[in-house]
Amino acid sequence: INIRQPKGGKELKMDVMVMENLLFGRNICRKYDLKGALHSRYTSDAKGMEGTEKVLLDQNLIEDMCTSPLFVGRKTKHLLQRAIWNDTAFLT
Repeated sequence: INIRQPKGGKELKMDVMVMENLLFGRNICRKYDLKGALHSRYTSDAKGMEGTEKVLLDQNLIEDMCTSPLFVGRKTKHLLQRAIWNDTAFLT
């Protein structure tokens, strides 16, 4: 996006990425914002917030996996690993 002010001609350039909303129309019970780090990546008030818009962090996922593990088949695991690899390659 390129924005130019009429007076003075000051110009602002901004890169924008538009992504598909993968959560539209789905009932999501937990959301995690994963960064791949554990330091300062925990939300202490995460308990008892089912159905809210709260976003959990990396350490919350590790804690939750002890009581609510994610079971995926071989094909789904491969697709998930590939998606993570592609995202990592794009961001580096």
